[in-house]
Amino acid sequence: MYLFYAILTSCLAVLPPGSSRSQSQASASLQFQVSSNPSQDGSFYLDLSQCHQGDWIQIRITDVINREVKRISIPPDRGSRVHIDLSDKPPGYYMLEVVQGSCRQIRRLMCE
Repeated sequence: MYLFYAILTSCLAVLPPGSSRSQSQASASLQFQVSSNPSQDGSFYLDLSQCHQGDWIQIRITDVINREVKRISIPPDRGSRVHIDLSDKPPGYYMLEVVQGSCRQIRRLMCE
């Protein structure tokens, strides 16, 4: 279980062949906070203030059988707090995937 979680939360940078940048320079962390998790009304808030400024952020939410239920693209000039509304979805677990550049982070959301 811990190994699976470590793989899901890792941030990997993919460099083209012949790149002179080191792995430590290429990898960057994708840091964000999820509040109201678990949520009784399906409302979640993401605090993206620690993410890199100037890059688009892609948010994808899937159900437990990996069907996409919501996709959000956040432009670089948008604020750091994002509201995600899953109130029209049934209670249960959902996977939240946040991608910025070559970094990806996955978290579990729970709607009660």
